[in-house]
Amino acid sequence: MEISQWVQLVLNAAAASVLLNAGIAKFVAPRQLELALVEILPALRGRVNESRFRVGLRGAAAVEILAAAGLLTVATRLAGALATTALGLGFALLGGLGLRHGSSTPCGCLGSSSHSPLGWSNVGLGLALAGVGPLNLLVAGGGPATEYATGAVLFTAIGSIGLSVWAHRRLVAGLLLVRRADTTGSEVR
Repeated sequence: MEISQWVQLVLNAAAASVLLNAGIAKFVAPRQLELALVEILPALRGRVNESRFRVGLRGAAAVEILAAAGLLTVATRLAGALATTALGLGFALLGGLGLRHGSSTPCGCLGSSSHSPLGWSNVGLGLALAGVGPLNLLVAGGGPATEYATGAVLFTAIGSIGLSVWAHRRLVAGLLLVRRADTTGSEVR
């Protein structure tokens, strides 16, 4: 594989990691994003059937997961990249709406347990994801199919684990500190 194909593979895997974490979190627990969207889109207040809205959010989560999976093989790479671009533009738009309306409700975006509302991080990450489609249009092929898929899956797994640990770093740190405190002083002398 050429250098440009390796760069493409790593960037696609990074995008797939972000989409997987965001999609899985949204699919499991869409409530936090629901509250953030109702805050920035006042027309939704009182007009939205909560269960149908959550089904819609879970549908969007499924699209994110499918786009991530599409980035993992040469045969589906371009379709996954174009879907990633569309999702990225949507994330950026929601971040912009959050900034415009002064969002203060944590969105739980990107699988995070942070208290950040829709805003600059959504705009920045959305625009970064929007670059995935053009990148894949510029770089011809993805290299040998087996090498590409193996590398993409490996780097996506590593990226997803790293992103998940980073997104929940407070929880992870709390668990590690509790473990350390439990063992301190219990050594036999």
